[in-house]
Amino acid sequence: MLRNTIKGRDILIAAKSDQDHSGLRQMDLKGPWLEVRVKVPTVAQEAFSAFLFDLGCLGTSQLEGDDLLVAYFPHKTKEPLLSSIKGVLRGLTKYFPEIRPSQLQIREVPGEDWSIKWRQHFKAQKITDSLMVIPPWEPRPCSWRGEVIIIDPGPAFGTGQHPTTRLSLVCMEDSKEQTRGKVLDVGTGSGILAIWAARLGAQRVVGIDIDVEAVKWARKNLELNGLTNQVLLLASDIGAVKEGFHLVLANLTHEEILKIKSDLIRVLRPGGRLILSGFLISQAESLMKAFNKEGLILVKEISEKEWGALVLDVAER
Repeated sequence: MLRNTIKGRDILIAAKSDQDHSGLRQMDLKGPWLEVRVKVPTVAQEAFSAFLFDLGCLGTSQLEGDDLLVAYFPHKTKEPLLSSIKGVLRGLTKYFPEIRPSQLQIREVPGEDWSIKWRQHFKAQKITDSLMVIPPWEPRPCSWRGEVIIIDPGPAFGTGQHPTTRLSLVCMEDSKEQTRGKVLDVGTGSGILAIWAARLGAQRVVGIDIDVEAVKWARKNLELNGLTNQVLLLASDIGAVKEGFHLVLANLTHEEILKIKSDLIRVLRPGGRLILSGFLISQAESLMKAFNKEGLILVKEISEKEWGALVLDVAER
């Protein structure tokens, strides 16, 4: 049964469960590229992007204010790729009737143009009055006097373009006292939150992710920001973390947050703070109730579009 508290990942698993993608990982890196354009509801785009990366996608972009998802693949036979993507789209129509698999577009683009076209979707963006996120190929704006984080938008989640990432960054800036202590970033992805913690003056920053490739990409972003020795990155789940932290960050799905709720609370020091994001506004109440039962109190709730973020403190005993 479909739950209303789904961010998209569970739906996608159901939609693609009977698809066979064998043979689609054969990449011809010397040939032209394939550009795929498809409209997918915002709520399912993160999960659908993960599916595209499973097929060998090298990069995706979600256009602001639009359901259009653009993805780029090394050149390969079109038909198996089309068949797999359309199969999943047909499965998704059970949950999102507005999806039209027939509107899927795929075309060849010259190999030398692919990196340029993909990069066109990633521009410098102001997150707060003191923070701007830019890709490595964009120059720092001459007039900007605040902090700059350089993020190479690879396959790892977290470029600053998604509302949940922006919400997390804003909540961190509003939690400067806790950010100056020890910070744990659970599901670090691109490493953007860990990088911001270090820039805010954290005593110690640890970023963990169960995705080994995400950790590798996060290390690249640490290098771009000159923070290789200031952030510890581990390919690990939170169950292996033994030390306590003043601030814990979890930009994950609603289901993932609830699954590791006990561990999130366990690694919080007395008086510590938990910042949660990655869930829909409609899911915020259930998260607040779940953590309130464990002694955490709501400090702040913010939202952008349909996405929410919560700031919770360990209650004084």
